[in-house]
Amino acid sequence: LNRNAWRQGIMFTCMKGLLQHLYHKYHLQHVLLTIWPNNQASMALAHKLGFLYKGIIPGSGYNANTKTKVDMCAYSLALSYRIKVWEQE
Repeated sequence: LNRNAWRQGIMFTCMKGLLQHLYHKYHLQHVLLTIWPNNQASMALAHKLGFLYKGIIPGSGYNANTKTKVDMCAYSLALSYRIKVWEQE
């Protein structure tokens, strides 16, 4: 996403729509995200969407620049519960 579009709610709206689609069309119940540990914006977005921080998954990411495995932050979401919350808003 272009930096000029940051902090305008665009990714929140897109992610919320995607999660709703996955739930209604494919009956997806749970979602796991992995986020680079220093990506504060993505962590804030995950939290705003209702994801819960679960911890670090060692070596679960890959840095193409350094060609090394990296630790990632894990977040999970019980989608069936979150959909009910969104539908009541």
